[in-house]
Amino acid sequence: MPSQPLPQVDQTRRVTNLAPAGRRRVFRVAAGLVALAALSACGILQGETVEDRTLSYDYYPSYGEGYMNQLLSISNHTQQSVVPTLALQALDTHGKVLQDVSVTTVFGSDRGKVVVLPNGATDVLIFNGANLERVADVRVVARQMEVIEFPRAEVDVRTEPLDAAGRSVTRNDLFKSVVLYNDNPAPVTVRLVYIVWDVPLPDRTQQAQQVVPVGDLISVPGKGSVTVPMDGEAGAVIERTAGYAPASIKVYFSR
Repeated sequence: MPSQPLPQVDQTRRVTNLAPAGRRRVFRVAAGLVALAALSACGILQGETVEDRTLSYDYYPSYGEGYMNQLLSISNHTQQSVVPTLALQALDTHGKVLQDVSVTTVFGSDRGKVVVLPNGATDVLIFNGANLERVADVRVVARQMEVIEFPRAEVDVRTEPLDAAGRSVTRNDLFKSVVLYNDNPAPVTVRLVYIVWDVPLPDRTQQAQQVVPVGDLISVPGKGSVTVPMDGEAGAVIERTAGYAPASIKVYFSR
């Protein structure tokens, strides 16, 4: 086991409600404004770009000690829940696209996996390629967007890792299951991921090295809880990395 405590990277909150310190306004591609009424009428919009007044984005390379880096805040300016499929490009300090850098996400907003409620959502970006130190911002384009019916959820689902004896442990420990608590009155559906983080140099942001889904789509009853086992690939990864690499267990609204 390592002699020093692992970096604390797990804390998160809705960055849409935070002060703008460290925030970078995301570059957006204008492609004709689409009224939400049109979205509602057909359910799904898709094509080269689906750019409208429904969503806006902010990129936070770092939010200080103890918080995840490379956060993408997604603000929803309507009273309806939507599922976007985002395309992301890394930009340098001049707003120029870095062609040798690819951008993916931890939760899957680039794959239509994240439900953006009226009070917003958050994802975490992963950059791959050469010259990652040149990444200064991101451009976000909604390639597709679907308006869906989703229960009203004022608060996020909470997680509690448990060891083999059922005792509460930290995210950096070896745990065998995770209890999901839903404090909202209505049942919700979520996905759960186990994240292994890198340990970056002092002048670099931290990013996910490995993202492992835990189970599939999970339904959590209103004012209730459900216990999810850490089995399969997630169980194998945590056996190898627990205590040796900083880790997180994160839950997010999905469908």
